[in-house]
Amino acid sequence: MINAIKKSSAVILTYKVGVDKKGEDVFSSQRFSKVNKAATEEEIYNFAKAMENLLAYPLYEVKRAEDFSIVKA
Repeated sequence: MINAIKKSSAVILTYKVGVDKKGEDVFSSQRFSKVNKAATEEEIYNFAKAMENLLAYPLYEVKRAEDFSIVKA
């Protein structure tokens, strides 16, 4: 039997920080590592919205990145 064991979790927030000379949107991303592996999607979303208020940039996207080890049991 093969199992996946969650090793870590991170949140990646992407913000719209402005527009370039051509009028195209410019984005910046920030990664927050060591997120509690048991954090719910709602908790992560609430964190992202709180960060949006602190940074004063509109939040464009919230991603959750998880790393797993694949092991034979």
